[in-house]
Amino acid sequence: MKLKIVAFFITLLFVAGSGSFSHASTVAQSSGLGNDDAPVVFYDFSSLSCPHCADWHNNILPQIKENYIDTGKARIVFMPMPLNRPALMGEQIARCVPEDQYIQVIDFLFENQKNWAFSGDPKEALLQQAALLGLDREKAIACIEDRDLEESIANSARESAATYQIRSTPTFVFDNGERKLKGTGNYERFSGMIDFLYERHLGELEMKKLKEETSSDTDTSE
Repeated sequence: MKLKIVAFFITLLFVAGSGSFSHASTVAQSSGLGNDDAPVVFYDFSSLSCPHCADWHNNILPQIKENYIDTGKARIVFMPMPLNRPALMGEQIARCVPEDQYIQVIDFLFENQKNWAFSGDPKEALLQQAALLGLDREKAIACIEDRDLEESIANSARESAATYQIRSTPTFVFDNGERKLKGTGNYERFSGMIDFLYERHLGELEMKKLKEETSSDTDTSE
């Protein structure tokens, strides 16, 4: 899903206005899986209506979670990058629930993407999905029609796209923006990146330990 991202942001920003990035960024940064102090942190820029994004979340993420996130080696942070109006409305629905349930809603919407993202009436289809999640219909409608919420999501996505040069979804950013993986690929593609960064981290810890020991020995000899 390339280039559509730019066209949609341009359209959306005319509707949403310039706004502020700070609030949306804070929400996005806290929506992740894994320990805050995990040695490898990467960012997932996905759109809820993107089939490739759903494929990654449904089939590759569970393996990464089991082998890297649950073991404390890595943390993933979800950064919403809506490509179209259905994806934006889906993200708004996800913001309707308590923050600790956000990821559960994202997982549900990806798993059931075919039931709402390509519907002739995506708003009604999303409201039906929200009902399955136990969300009150009137509250869900209020979230979808909340222009301040829409603006905060749009501004967050715009800022992220500019900062990390996001041109398609899914895009995964590692190493503070120095490395990226674009598209779905396979599990080995992602495990290889995480293994590399994790081993580098261990090497850096070893070097730090050696320097500290050397410094301690020098101080003792003096």
